[in-house]
Amino acid sequence: MVDFWCQKWNLPLLLYLCSGQIQVQIQLGPLYRVKGYPISISCNVTGFTGPPTRDFQFILKKPNMELNIISTSDPEFAYGVFSGRTRNKEIYIQRLSGSSVLLWIKNLQENDAGDLLCVTLHTGGAYYGDYDDETVLSTVIADTLEASYSGSPSQSLSEGDPLQLECQVSSQTFQHTHLMVTWFLHGEEDENPRPIITLDKDLTVRPGAGFEDRYHAGLIGMDKVEDTTYRLKMPQVQQSDQGKFFCKATEWIQDPDRSWTQIAHKTTTAYLETLFINCNDLAVVMAMKDAVTEGDALRVVCSVSGFKGPLSVSWQHKKDSGASFSDVISLTHEGVMKDVGSRYQSRNVQTFHSPAGNFTLELGASATSDSGEYKCIVSEWTVQSNGEMKKANTHSHHTGEMAWRADQRNYQLSIQAQPTDTHFTLMVPRASKQQEGQYQCQVDAYQKDEQKANIISNLLAVIVQKTGKYSYLFKK
Repeated sequence: MVDFWCQKWNLPLLLYLCSGQIQVQIQLGPLYRVKGYPISISCNVTGFTGPPTRDFQFILKKPNMELNIISTSDPEFAYGVFSGRTRNKEIYIQRLSGSSVLLWIKNLQENDAGDLLCVTLHTGGAYYGDYDDETVLSTVIADTLEASYSGSPSQSLSEGDPLQLECQVSSQTFQHTHLMVTWFLHGEEDENPRPIITLDKDLTVRPGAGFEDRYHAGLIGMDKVEDTTYRLKMPQVQQSDQGKFFCKATEWIQDPDRSWTQIAHKTTTAYLETLFINCNDLAVVMAMKDAVTEGDALRVVCSVSGFKGPLSVSWQHKKDSGASFSDVISLTHEGVMKDVGSRYQSRNVQTFHSPAGNFTLELGASATSDSGEYKCIVSEWTVQSNGEMKKANTHSHHTGEMAWRADQRNYQLSIQAQPTDTHFTLMVPRASKQQEGQYQCQVDAYQKDEQKANIISNLLAVIVQKTGKYSYLFKK
């Protein structure tokens, strides 16, 4: 409100008094706020002369009455219904500057609704007068915001396991409001909970401090499912994720001045506590012979240490580096063999487990097609609070490329040295179907015990039609 005050006295005095244009501005209304929450309302004055610090009064206008709330200059200003709340600092004025203040009400009540008047007292020069502006603190609305988590209270996880949680959030207010939902993690060493990720009131997603890299890598996400479900997604948890997960909902309203104000918030009382099994304790090592003779049993041993619970194992094999691993056989934590791979359905394949933690894969009557790499995948299991078994930790190890060896008594090597080159001849005196396959010659050149060259010939496919004497020539 702008007031002009001029008195037609002499001209110099007239110019002095008319130079003051006092304007008091209180926050534009109507304002809708939620019962039980703190609110703040701004008020400032401009265009005054005199002392730089102004005094303010706030008055609540009801039908047929005005109720004094609080004053910066008079501690006894408050009317009876407000005197106790001002004395207990439940209602107070925060001074932002000499000419700007905030009225704070810590716990908004229904009777606080009405027309709110902000008054400043003019003390400059010879004139004393009241200057004011008012806003509407509209009907105090009920708190209808709800947030809940109904999932498991605890989970045992291993590093790399997926985690997905859901929070139910809703509001039944008649006003147009927006919701913001944030998932928090309170770790064992955290002084305060850390925000993981937020779905803001404008539906934008923001990662919390320290979670940005995982968010941009797709390892943390958040979705709104239907109208009330907010889902946290963590495809691969880390050891640092151990602690309590919970969600917080915040309700926002847009005021007439276009600014957004938080009017309510709720935090889930139920939460999920994650417990991690130390993945670093479980170790897997594989051992086997460097070479296997065709027709003999092939045995691969996988040794496990650092485990506390039951173990299971899955065996896989790939023929060469360019191929992918395929299943051979599995052994459950209860000791049951299952999931025999399609290539091994008619083979004599089995796997054993010793109490010491050794798993053995055995293939009877091995063939050249069994060459390549073998991998064991070991999982440790733990008992949940409901008695169910849950996979808690998984490690794997592979053999590396496995060399294949035939019975050398079936082969002979002939060497013919000539001035320009040397011929190496591999002879098979009594060839049989077992000698079928692909042959290759590898030549290593040394000088003074130092390898200077390594050359491998092309592959030569050999098919045996009938038993006889065959020879194969590799020329270098």
